[in-house]
Amino acid sequence: PTFKDTALLLFFNKSDLLREKIKTINLSNCKEWEDFDGTSSGDFEQVVNYFKRKFLQVVDTKIRSTKSITCYSTQATDSKTMDQVMKACTPVIIHRHLMGIGMTT
Repeated sequence: PTFKDTALLLFFNKSDLLREKIKTINLSNCKEWEDFDGTSSGDFEQVVNYFKRKFLQVVDTKIRSTKSITCYSTQATDSKTMDQVMKACTPVIIHRHLMGIGMTT
């Protein structure tokens, strides 16, 4: 109920560390992630999509069916990337506020 009327933005921060880590570690060899089904553990996009799916499996089905969840891979120390992410998030936040005061649907 607390998050019924909120937008969900999921940030995978420290993407630079993940890129380096997956070069040396195969996710499917890790007990917690042995269900990783990507063709290459070193493929950043496949790994991020895997973690997105894992997150969405945890999120209540009712929540997922009534709202979108936007995901971003970020590196907080990369100001260019963070600027792009903030520009992408701002319209979502503004739209939700306008909905909250009845100015849009």
